[in-house]
Amino acid sequence: MGDARVHRVRFYNVEPKAIHCMAYDPDHRKLALSRADSSVEVWNIRNTAFLERTIPGRPQGSVEALAWCHNRLFSTGIHARVVEHNLKTLTAKYSVSVTAGPAWCLGVNRQKTCLAVGTEDGYINIFSITSDNLQYEKILDKQEGRILCLAWDSTGDFIATGSIDAVRIWNVHSGHAMHKMATGRNEAKKETIVWCIAITDDFTVISGDSRGKVTFWNGHTGINTETYQCHEADVLCLALSEDQGTVYCSGVDPLIATFTRISIRSSGVQNGITGALGASKAVSQRTQWCRSANRRIHEHDVRAMAICHDKLCSGGIDSYLAVSRPPKVLVKHPPIPQAPCVVVSPQSRCLLLRYTSSLEIWKLGGTEKIQKNHYENGFKNKQRRHSGSEGTNGFPNDSSLVKGRHGKNQNSGSNSESLQLTQNPIKLLELRSRHDEHIVSAALSSDSRWLVYSTESLLRIYSLNQVDDKPQLEKISLLPEQCVPAHLLKFSSDSSSLFLVTQEGQISVFNLTLNEPSVTLQHTIDTSKVLKDTVHLLAVSGDKKFTIAGDHMSNIAVWKEKEFYCSLPHYNCAPSALTISSCATYLIVVYVDNKIVEYNLQEKKYTPFSRKLDKQHPKQWLSRNFPIINVTYDPRDSQKLILHDDNTICVINKRKELAPAEAKIPRLDPPLKTDEAEQRAHPGTSSPEHAFHVIKRYKHLVYFGWLSGDEVVAVEVSPLRLLKQLPPALHKKRFGM
Repeated sequence: MGDARVHRVRFYNVEPKAIHCMAYDPDHRKLALSRADSSVEVWNIRNTAFLERTIPGRPQGSVEALAWCHNRLFSTGIHARVVEHNLKTLTAKYSVSVTAGPAWCLGVNRQKTCLAVGTEDGYINIFSITSDNLQYEKILDKQEGRILCLAWDSTGDFIATGSIDAVRIWNVHSGHAMHKMATGRNEAKKETIVWCIAITDDFTVISGDSRGKVTFWNGHTGINTETYQCHEADVLCLALSEDQGTVYCSGVDPLIATFTRISIRSSGVQNGITGALGASKAVSQRTQWCRSANRRIHEHDVRAMAICHDKLCSGGIDSYLAVSRPPKVLVKHPPIPQAPCVVVSPQSRCLLLRYTSSLEIWKLGGTEKIQKNHYENGFKNKQRRHSGSEGTNGFPNDSSLVKGRHGKNQNSGSNSESLQLTQNPIKLLELRSRHDEHIVSAALSSDSRWLVYSTESLLRIYSLNQVDDKPQLEKISLLPEQCVPAHLLKFSSDSSSLFLVTQEGQISVFNLTLNEPSVTLQHTIDTSKVLKDTVHLLAVSGDKKFTIAGDHMSNIAVWKEKEFYCSLPHYNCAPSALTISSCATYLIVVYVDNKIVEYNLQEKKYTPFSRKLDKQHPKQWLSRNFPIINVTYDPRDSQKLILHDDNTICVINKRKELAPAEAKIPRLDPPLKTDEAEQRAHPGTSSPEHAFHVIKRYKHLVYFGWLSGDEVVAVEVSPLRLLKQLPPALHKKRFGM
């Protein structure tokens, strides 16, 4: 791919937002989780865990509990209302108030007919779930103290709740408490708080409390059958496996403890007839919960856990979503805003970074051109560091991207060194949204003369000018009525048009005029006949002839100007990234199961390369743990593709033959000597023989794409920087400390 300079940007300061609660929908394999900023994320767990959609939070909002019912998502919080979310428009569909103050927990019964909400003042509100609403039914008897957790039994006739110093079992029909089980205290004046609760089909109630204990109760009799001191601090969450044979628990002490149900045989003398050989013995069986394996996935408080088929999902203060499968599989997804959160303006060499409620525009630095210094095994690799936005990396021949560790030689094979900056990066401006509303989408034109962002309630368009090297923003006041809040925003490559995807999924195209800054509607594309879900992918060809959009139901449609042109064959997985070639001939789509297809727009069919790849996808590629979040063609060679996920860049040279499906994908940059597993997974090479090869030198790579000429921009979020923003973890005294 020749030489190139890579701007390695590390000043994207994403603030980690703690995970508060989780809910899993086993029918559709979707996991909903809420964060500290009251936003709700919906992850698709069917294949590779993929952030499907984000419901923006409110500045003073709260989401304390979540629940699914027939692909409908409900939440509640300290605002004392139950909210149903519209998963297509990503807005609140409606809300229903609850009795007696803030709500801390909710749950749906197994029959999917009723929803229960526990409140601050000790009331359980019961709602019946209708086809399009919630209907208030009744409240159960008032108890002393707040209700912090609840769970339905399998019949839907009983509810178990946890509060201060007690676990109660309620009869839903009579509204009375059947049993009140006292938890006891470690200290006389220190209350025991029951934070989490679960019920098995045989009516065993499992609770976790502030003493660090997990207790098993007989729900029929209200008797404590077993108690385990499994943590040094509060147990905040429980997860019960689908076969109800395993329970996971964790909390302030982030150790994830596991309890397994085992059968114990006991024998005794049978009453009655005695045979000649002595008393006959009767063998009986009983079950018991035993503590088994422990795992330490997180270093900070674990606030929520959920069993997603054979996977355990967990999260908490560290803001990572951990997806694990015992005993050794673990994937941790970082708290990065949903893509696209970075926009590059090639003409102006500017970078737009989107945060929760603010935007930053940076002017990238510069350096001299790379001199091609030949070595025996390729080109010399150079890179530069500059405060925050950093450096260049030479791309050796044959599609090699980045070799060596930033700023210094990694080893003798990397031949990497820093390049001096001739111009430092400059932060041009920072713009906050009105009333600190959460920003849903934002875009910056290629020449940086236009800036647009959208929240849940409004759209703002600005013209951006530089006067005496100082940026000046001018808000466009007179906007067409079609300028409504948007899910996706994108400028054309010539900065003359704005493409806007509304909350209902329609695509509006606007003309932009700079002389007297104005915005006028050009045309609107009706997507309802082709796209059936939220539009999350949008691409526009360089000549503005083709507009491509994709939704979460794997519908991908192409419009030529404003008329429908064609749609791609339907696939059973949602697309995670797509792009169109500079010649507007080829369309590349990558799906969440990592399958790659290339479509010829002129001939309306898959290309020969795509058909060949479909029969010979590398198995190692299809088994990846992270979805592809961006794909692009090399603008200097349309036969080469660049894809990336959270930590890996993949280069595909279409001119080369595909390796056998079982073959391992080679790695161009050398791994650390201590990383033996990585060396076995991706054997090193300096001259790949086949089409696929990877580079694994980044961590939390948010964006990787071309700037102009031989310059590439790589934006990453440092895990260490995320860690430094977290509060202290539970201190444990260890030997010598």
